Amino acid sequence: MPIGTAPLVAQVCSVPGCRVWPVGKVRALDTFGPAGHRCHIHGGGCNVHGCSQVPWGTVATEDQHGPAGKRCFRHGGYVCNVCGRQPRRHRPADEHGPAGYRCHLHSCPLSKPKPKPAAMDQLQTFTNQCHRVDGKGWRCKRPATEGQNYCSHHMVWRRENLDKKKPRQCCRSDGKKWRCKRRAEEGHALCSHHLAWKKHEVAKKKEGRRKASEEPAKRAKTFLQPHSGDLAKIAEASAMNQQA
Repeated sequence: MPIGTAPLVAQVCSVPGCRVWPVGKVRALDTFGPAGHRCHIHGGGCNVHGCSQVPWGTVATEDQHGPAGKRCFRHGGYVCNVCGRQPRRHRPADEHGPAGYRCHLHSCPLSKPKPKPAAMDQLQTFTNQCHRVDGKGWRCKRPATEGQNYCSHHMVWRRENLDKKKPRQCCRSDGKKWRCKRRAEEGHALCSHHLAWKKHEVAKKKEGRRKASEEPAKRAKTFLQPHSGDLAKIAEASAMNQQA
């Protein structure tokens, strides 16, 4: 083995032919084989029949669970000296209790309270601050009016801006860059000029549809009526027939 390397722990039971994960260690030769890591079937776990838990200590005398030997925390082995759960490691005395075996909840010392950051002292002041910002990092430092998000100065400023709100612009455009600069009529998206233009365009389309619907009927009438030249030929033919 190279110097400075630790021996590898067995990944399976040391009994020949057994591939089960070991849960304990046997320190002397027995009927299953030489000493080594064992699974719960070959003496590595709790010695109570039918139990496969990891052993936590031993029982020196026979009891109601079975003969003396290694036991898990449920059958006489060590338990957490704070809550009675399955232990994880041995810990010295601390704020949880005296030294002894501890579960995963009581293996670590209580976390110390984190120091209060200086920014937390200004949290209340920040929440009561006016919400007016310029979008670049600046924020009004005046206190907000009670029940409002803005200070008295910016409440007046907002009210004046709402009163001076720019009237709505006409929405007529050419689809590129140009847009009509006239003021839109109240309740409409267009100005008076383009409203009249739109009415004219609608009337023009209606007239075009009406004419298109009447045109097939006119064509049918024209097709049924004979041409003037044809009428003259028909009259001449009828006169010749009478003379004959």
